[in-house]
Amino acid sequence: MDSLILRNAEAKDVKEIAALEKVCFSDPWSEDLVRADVVDNSDISTYILAENHKDEIIGYIGIWTVAEECQINNVAVRPDYRNQGIGALLVGTVLTASEDAGIKYWTLEVRETNEAAITLYKHMGFKEIARRPKYYDDGEACLVMAKGKRNEG
Repeated sequence: MDSLILRNAEAKDVKEIAALEKVCFSDPWSEDLVRADVVDNSDISTYILAENHKDEIIGYIGIWTVAEECQINNVAVRPDYRNQGIGALLVGTVLTASEDAGIKYWTLEVRETNEAAITLYKHMGFKEIARRPKYYDDGEACLVMAKGKRNEG
């Protein structure tokens, strides 16, 4: 694996993040949605990028944090960089940094057929807590996974 640089996303990264969305997902977020998350909602939203030695974004993770909870919205790794531990590095970085900031509960949604992602999330301590039928535009269900303890009150 190339040496990687992890850094927070900035407004200048929106186009490249949106382009990676199109490569990685059958139902990608639009550039406007990515911009809203990276630029407009920065009080709750954080994107961490993985860059290679050519300063190309090869992966990213986007999260929302509210109170003591973190929603992992997107984890993407460019296809030619998959199976090198980059997704695990991004998720692990978010888990460690957010826990250090007081987060106690993490959730995410994943296509029920995305076995590689589900395996990664289970390895990192996530458990399936629900299934949402016909969640995606193509009719596929998603699994809701969680880690940690929710503050009930």
